[in-house]
Amino acid sequence: GTLNVSAAKINLAGVRNRNGEIFRSGLLTSTTSNGTAGNAIINAGDLSISDGAEIAASTSGTGKAGDIIINASGVELNRNVRILASSTGSGTAGNINLTTTGRIRAT
Repeated sequence: GTLNVSAAKINLAGVRNRNGEIFRSGLLTSTTSNGTAGNAIINAGDLSISDGAEIAASTSGTGKAGDIIINASGVELNRNVRILASSTGSGTAGNINLTTTGRIRAT
């Protein structure tokens, strides 16, 4: 299904290293089979992604990865973040659509 997140402010931050395996905080959709991954739709006044966090839609199977759709007044990307639509299987990667009415700041 679709991952729908709407808020005045959204803050995604941080990673955790557990026994050498990295776990990123974030909003994620994926499929490992022939089904389509859900879309990630984010509507925010301000969206901040920092310290290794991510928004991702992926496939490792034959199904299509979901699309990432971001609508925000302002976007800040700080310190090793990812907005990623990917395929490691035979399925196609999704699309990323970022729409903002204000600033996009990346550091």
